[in-house]
Amino acid sequence: MRFFHSRAAMPVLIVLLLATITAAGLATSWTLSIVMWLSSAVLAAALFATLMQDAD
Repeated sequence: MRFFHSRAAMPVLIVLLLATITAAGLATSWTLSIVMWLSSAVLAAALFATLMQDAD
């Protein structure tokens, strides 16, 4: 979990979040769409947790 304390975490999480949202929108099956939306929710939570960390 040390990655989330680094400065590189934010852009990586943003790119992954945008990619999963795009994949969910372009998914051709219902199951894949649900999996991508759930992945997006997990990444959004990780991004929010990273933003809420102290700067020290």
